[in-house]
Amino acid sequence: MAPIGMRISLLGPTYPFRGGIAHYTTALCNALRERGHEVDFISFKRQYPGFLFPGKDDRDPSESPLTAEDVAYILDPVNPVTWLKAALRVKRHRAEMLLMPWWVAYWAAPFAAVGSLVRKTAETKVVFQCHNVIEHESTALRKFLTRRALKRGHAFIVHSSADLRNLKKIMPLADIKQCRLPALDFAGKMGNESVLSDRHTPSILFFGFVRRYKGLDVLLEAMPQIIRRTGASLVVAGEFWSQGKQQYVDRMNKLGIADHVTIHDRYIKNEEVADFFRKADVVVVPYRSATGTGIVPIAFSFGKPVVATAVGCLPDVVRDGETGFLVPPGDSASLADAVEKCLEGECLRTFRANITGRQGDLSWDKYIAIIESFIANEA
Repeated sequence: MAPIGMRISLLGPTYPFRGGIAHYTTALCNALRERGHEVDFISFKRQYPGFLFPGKDDRDPSESPLTAEDVAYILDPVNPVTWLKAALRVKRHRAEMLLMPWWVAYWAAPFAAVGSLVRKTAETKVVFQCHNVIEHESTALRKFLTRRALKRGHAFIVHSSADLRNLKKIMPLADIKQCRLPALDFAGKMGNESVLSDRHTPSILFFGFVRRYKGLDVLLEAMPQIIRRTGASLVVAGEFWSQGKQQYVDRMNKLGIADHVTIHDRYIKNEEVADFFRKADVVVVPYRSATGTGIVPIAFSFGKPVVATAVGCLPDVVRDGETGFLVPPGDSASLADAVEKCLEGECLRTFRANITGRQGDLSWDKYIAIIESFIANEA
């Protein structure tokens, strides 16, 4: 039986910071509180120094941001005094659980320090929810820092079979549970008709920050065949990191597909998300590597099929031939064939019906039950 009214300290990013981790941490806080748990939300005074952040700005520009009430903005990643303050707050809350998201090794020192202090001074279970165990484009140093931080945890939630394997290599005896990410709710936030276009042509969506591992270049290589056979257009919605946009534009021009590709090079505000997904016929996730991803649950929440590569978490969430197609990474010809087949009318109708039948899997119920089980198992 799930414990009622657990005392939980949640440490992670929230508004005014932007991005998927901030959104998911905020949504998790609200979901836990809705289920009657007493959550003390501890967040950051700042995230990254400007010279370390590859995007334009780490603040959320949305007019309707995802927020939580009663947030304590305490932790500064470069000020160890604030790490101690965060740990002392967990102790004062008499938390049964300290819950922390994990995604990049940059946070290893403060999270390891808070985890260690909490374990020494309080009877609190430290639980990491791992969006990535080993981050994208990792190095030996980042892997070392990751191991040091995660070894402060008593229990873990991972979002993919790949991350389960990676974490077992680090901590083979750890208490680990796997659960897919729920869908964030953007359905009620509409506000940018400019992203809408002619509905007579099929539309493909590539959504999210553009980084090399996400494989946009592979999708561009597939587009000449897709355009020739279906007349489809491609919408790229997301900020290009590390000033990498020009190489993609040059490739589009060389391939002769620039007239069929629309680029929205910016952070996509909450009000725009629904418009982009509603407009799309199919969402393409051509990643070279993947651990957790929030893109597929959002696509499914709008009833959109997904063509993805068979890497990382993606085979766990995309059912090949039922809710989309899986293709080998880096294979533009296979990607083109799958997108073309997915755009066929009968295939689209079948996939949308299958997705609608599985949308209950996108709720927070199972995820929260796993968090509760870490305490219930000790009762």
